[in-house]
Amino acid sequence: MGNQYIFSKYNISLFKKNQRSFDLPSLHETNPLKEIFQQIDSNLEIENQNLDDKELDRLTLNIVNKCNLNCKYCYAKGGSYGNPIDTISYKTLVNAIDLIFHKFNHINKIQYFGGEPLLAPNIISEACEYILDVCTRLNKRVPMFYVVTNGTNLSDSILDIINKYSIKVTVSIDGPTIIHETLRGINTMQKIVEFTSALKENNNRFSIECTYTKLHYDSNILIEDLLEYFFNTFGVREVHIPWVSVDKGSPFFLDEKVLKNVYTRAIKYCFRTIANKSPLTFSFLTRLLRVLITRSPTSYCPAGGGTISISTTGDIYPCFMFIGNNAYSIGNVNSDVQIKDNKYLFVRNQVIDARKSMNKTCKSCWAEPLCFGCIGADYILTGSLTQKTYCSFKRAFAEKFIKELILFVESAH
Repeated sequence: MGNQYIFSKYNISLFKKNQRSFDLPSLHETNPLKEIFQQIDSNLEIENQNLDDKELDRLTLNIVNKCNLNCKYCYAKGGSYGNPIDTISYKTLVNAIDLIFHKFNHINKIQYFGGEPLLAPNIISEACEYILDVCTRLNKRVPMFYVVTNGTNLSDSILDIINKYSIKVTVSIDGPTIIHETLRGINTMQKIVEFTSALKENNNRFSIECTYTKLHYDSNILIEDLLEYFFNTFGVREVHIPWVSVDKGSPFFLDEKVLKNVYTRAIKYCFRTIANKSPLTFSFLTRLLRVLITRSPTSYCPAGGGTISISTTGDIYPCFMFIGNNAYSIGNVNSDVQIKDNKYLFVRNQVIDARKSMNKTCKSCWAEPLCFGCIGADYILTGSLTQKTYCSFKRAFAEKFIKELILFVESAH
């Protein structure tokens, strides 16, 4: 790379440097980023960050807090979140939808979550029908419907519901069979293959989420290996691959050195596949591409601002990562006073304090507009919403992304 480039965090731009000045136009105005993005054809859920106080990006409804699997690293304690096994009642469902649809002018997405939500497909159908009715009565735009599933529950009725309401499906798959079934249970992969095949036969596109753990790393399975596996097995080119959210005592915990090695290495691989016109990539890379295309910084975490989660019992949380933690419940949809002002202010203030714009270290960091995280995962590691984690890794990831992007653009021209 003979040329020098400057990254400006203030207008989120890359400029080529010469001896006297910055050469304009910037990379954005030569349009290579949009060309890359069109190649990728992302099917992952995109976070809407341009929200006002009357718009909610995502409402997560916890349909059931039980699961037919018992994943070894599950932060939700087998899907129960430490609570008695339960399914959301129709009354709670209606109260939740009424509260949120009257509080916000528009909700972009409804996400059905668990546990394993496809254990109760009839509840999902009832929720979709009631939401459609509310949107008609209140003259509101209909949100997009999403479901996150382990992909082991298949029936004609489930497929009919997915088709009828155009539900976008995310399937949790942790990689090749030996890894997936070690983490999630034996005899599960064949069921997933049958489930995803049925989706394809019905022309339902689906996305994949894979949780990267120390088991992957110790088994010499890297991000690029996973991307090739998911494309060759399921035909999916872009995958969401977050690192595992566990405390440091877990055998699946990944330290910062490992994260740097695994995730930065994958960036070079992804740009090589893009250059070969056969892109395989993962969500963290495409997220940074989107930041540079729009020149809009990524939020650190949408919890409590862009998202709200409601449990099977009607408790209201900033995110599903906090379900079962009463300190972060701001109320209950079945109560006479649905949102408790004191709890709301407590949680809201912590969520605001967790934003990059409120953190002195974040504000002084060159990578601040490109940085992202999860306050739920931060809480698991630190016991705090505001204490950031893995900062060194995230800077290394941003730096590697920029370098590989420049190399890609220069080689293309």
